[in-house]
Amino acid sequence: DGVTSVVPTAKVDALAGVLERVGCRKGGLDGKSRPEPVVVFCRFRPDLDAIRAKCAQLGLRYAEVSGSHKDGLDDDAKMHPECDVLGAQIASGGIGVDFTRARVNVWYSTGYELWLFEQAQKRSHRPGQTRQVLNVYLIANNTVDADIYSALARKKNVVESCTWAYLRGEAEQDVSGLPEMDVPEGTVRGEPVKLPDWLLTGAPPPREVPDKQRDAEAA
Repeated sequence: DGVTSVVPTAKVDALAGVLERVGCRKGGLDGKSRPEPVVVFCRFRPDLDAIRAKCAQLGLRYAEVSGSHKDGLDDDAKMHPECDVLGAQIASGGIGVDFTRARVNVWYSTGYELWLFEQAQKRSHRPGQTRQVLNVYLIANNTVDADIYSALARKKNVVESCTWAYLRGEAEQDVSGLPEMDVPEGTVRGEPVKLPDWLLTGAPPPREVPDKQRDAEAA
């Protein structure tokens, strides 16, 4: 109906506690350093607004990567150096950006899209990251958040099970109906495509031998 309802502030208060514990505060962990930079991933606009307000209350510099804001990025699509807390909307901050300046990611809210969730996780796991990355998930029992993370875990299990089954040769891929797909020579449309034995066993691929050399070796 276009009305935004105000919900309890327990989650944003929990975020404030996380920021305090990881050193994202004035003076850092030792009281003499800059605040530890943190990326907070969200799905909804009201979540970002709540985080912005909390950062203002805590005296932290907030910037954002969302559908309406890009002030959290520098010219190289990296986390801005003058930002303490980066609010990143998952659909906007999950692809093509570099958050390696931060080693702490807080997951404030997310959706059911596994590929977006995994892409967003990789924004701090990129070349140039020299520190161990910490992911913090704000989840309460018996909430939609708990249901979403359970669904993501189930999707992940299905994907990995299918992938490993295929690599072990236990599953077959039907190429019927995919006329643009490149398939091994001699394959009949509608028949399953098997991965080569050398890939399944982990052995190195066979070396390519020119026709003339192959004929000479056969002789």
